[in-house]
Amino acid sequence: MTPGRAAGTALWPALAVAAAAVLPRLPGLSGPFIFDDLNTIAQNPALRHPDLLGFLTDPTLASVKPGNWPWRPLLLLFDALRFGLFDLRPTGWHLSQLLVHALNSVLVFFVARRVFKLSHTAIFAGLLFAVAPVQAQAALYLSARSMVVALPFALGALLAATGGAERWRPAVAAGLVFLAMLASEGALVTAGWIGLALWARAEPLDRRRLMPVAAALFAGGLYHLLRALLPAPTGLELLNYWRDSFDWKQHALSQLTAPFALGRYFFLPTGSSFFHDAPPLGFFSPRVLAATAALLAAGGLVALAHRRPGLRPGAAGLAWYLGSLLPAVFTPLNIELSEHRAYLALPGLCLAAAWLLDRLLVAASDRARLRRAVVAAAGLVVLMDAASAVGRAAEWRSDEAVFRDTVRHSPGYFAAWSMLGAAAYGRGDCRRALADLDRAVALRPGFADGYNTRAACFIREGNSTAALESASRAARLDPQNPTYMNSVAVALMGAGREREALPWLERALQLAPANDPNRPMMERNRARCLAALGQTPP
Repeated sequence: MTPGRAAGTALWPALAVAAAAVLPRLPGLSGPFIFDDLNTIAQNPALRHPDLLGFLTDPTLASVKPGNWPWRPLLLLFDALRFGLFDLRPTGWHLSQLLVHALNSVLVFFVARRVFKLSHTAIFAGLLFAVAPVQAQAALYLSARSMVVALPFALGALLAATGGAERWRPAVAAGLVFLAMLASEGALVTAGWIGLALWARAEPLDRRRLMPVAAALFAGGLYHLLRALLPAPTGLELLNYWRDSFDWKQHALSQLTAPFALGRYFFLPTGSSFFHDAPPLGFFSPRVLAATAALLAAGGLVALAHRRPGLRPGAAGLAWYLGSLLPAVFTPLNIELSEHRAYLALPGLCLAAAWLLDRLLVAASDRARLRRAVVAAAGLVVLMDAASAVGRAAEWRSDEAVFRDTVRHSPGYFAAWSMLGAAAYGRGDCRRALADLDRAVALRPGFADGYNTRAACFIREGNSTAALESASRAARLDPQNPTYMNSVAVALMGAGREREALPWLERALQLAPANDPNRPMMERNRARCLAALGQTPP
């Protein structure tokens, strides 16, 4: 088949995959900015005045929330472009992210078709990735964009590195890998993908083709390592958290079982949404034992495939999926696994599923009725996922709907209760807000944001004593957060204790970065405090 004809035969399936990625999620396009979208996008002045050099060198431009500073300059550039196009109209932001997800889905189709040689079932891999309900966060939650933006560069690097012997391919692959690393440090796993693809194709490792990619990965990794080693205002706080409050056992067990929890929601959509899934686990709990057995089985399949090349594409897809998720077992993340954290891993699961479908079709090649039944079953899986994706997208029309469904699925997730409380506070319903916030801090006594929002509720109700207690607790938990310092000061001012409030406000202004949207409010509070003390503001 000529290249022109091959491209023509791939065009309509690729368009079908792109449409499948977009259409089921149209109900979520009108959703508001929620959760971290507020501090990374809606309140972030860095997007209004783009500074490319600053994006590369100053991580504090990523967010106005102190300490929420991942070093991902390509995301800032992407967001600055979106801000120039759409200002703060959420529909444009959601649509642009959804279109990148559609591009990624098409690339998964081409990786299945060209790299893994699944010519008949590549469209199944692309459709699965496009419509899977577990993709709702990555497609519609704007702050989940890091892996979405990284994936087209990572998959492009894979296609370039495995596509042929042309001299330009290694340089292109290296450039794409480095760009992927500027969007997400998770793109480091691209090296494993390329190795698995070459192994699946039974191709030898060519140093001349792979050395530029390795150099780009090293440069990207060094970039992120330098950021981690640079002093940051919250660095000591994070180290103290990992030392004193971080539950390593529960983190490791949660991350160990996460691939199988996500796989369940990938193939058996339930309509439930969750930001984080970390139920209490013991070393010998059924979930951990099942995960361990599945890991051993996956390792056995890879070992068997090494001797039987026909099994390699399926084993490589499974290893892609697990190998992209399991490193988090050893990484001290300060939050549990989210749906969107699986975005870079899910192409591997889709490729494994497409390979399995291909094997079933080959086995049924002489039985037309059985072959049609296999195709119908695959189509039913896609349709079920698409229907569930529509329901998941509808949840994103409201921040309260998202988090209400989150706590239905995972009632032990403290941050979702806190966000429900914040939403109720925004509506002026302090009674409802306090009930949700009390649940949040009961689940996580060290959750500073929950105490700070409780303080805001008590301030609105005029209960200065309770407000001071909650705000002081938040400030003790996070002594580098200027917002918490300001809350303590406001509570003290409500009790007529301006002289005690003034040092808290001075400290808040000292800690608040120049781009903090709360800084003008802090300055007004200081002016009020000084006026009450009969002093003139500086």
